[in-house]
Amino acid sequence: VYNFGIENNYITKFTNFKYNTKEYNKAIHKDRYLNFSELSCIINAYKKLISSGDIKNINNDNKIYSLCVYVLHICFQGIAPVDMCNLRIKDIELKTINSIQYDYEKALNNKEYINEYNSNNKQCQVIELSFKRQKTNIQVDVCTSYSILQPILDIITNGKSKDDYLINCLSNNKQYTEKQKQSRITNYYVKLAKCLNEYMSEYCNTYDIPTLQQITYYSARHTVINALAQLNVQYNVIRRFIGHKD
Repeated sequence: VYNFGIENNYITKFTNFKYNTKEYNKAIHKDRYLNFSELSCIINAYKKLISSGDIKNINNDNKIYSLCVYVLHICFQGIAPVDMCNLRIKDIELKTINSIQYDYEKALNNKEYINEYNSNNKQCQVIELSFKRQKTNIQVDVCTSYSILQPILDIITNGKSKDDYLINCLSNNKQYTEKQKQSRITNYYVKLAKCLNEYMSEYCNTYDIPTLQQITYYSARHTVINALAQLNVQYNVIRRFIGHKD
């Protein structure tokens, strides 16, 4: 927090201070990511939200909305909050793609493979979007399942124009300085995280599930990174997914 304040000119006087190394290391590693069991709990809560029809009760910044935004963060490859807040509806494109990879060598002399590739049964709808990370200015390309996000997108985009922001943090009719924008995004996600943790606490109590650790929206980013790493995805691929320079 102190370093963030210094780097963004919120703190103008540099101060040397001492800290307990053991406690400091414990603090910075807490809430960094959700393990598979915790992530499954989030996804199951979302599935129950859809099956029950309660997702229709979504409104600006309530508990249901907070869960849906977290699912968006996971599905958008661990997008950072500042990048999510800058996404507009026009950035999201619905496409139909083949669900199997096209293998040119295999297809050269194999009519069956070509027919399988072109079969409608092998196609799926996806959401594609590209954006440049605010922090690194590196382009990130996202491709994610439309069926998972359709219930969310149908509701949160309803009544909005293509130029409107996807989520309800920034106003389309206002001009912000960078500091104002950063402050607004920070405050917005603090409130949203409070709603999300209350929702998951109630969910865990209802279904007698061990209570999850305190969840932050940035944890979605680290959750995706760690999940990909545990699935043995090459680090260079992960780097491209999340928009890191190295």
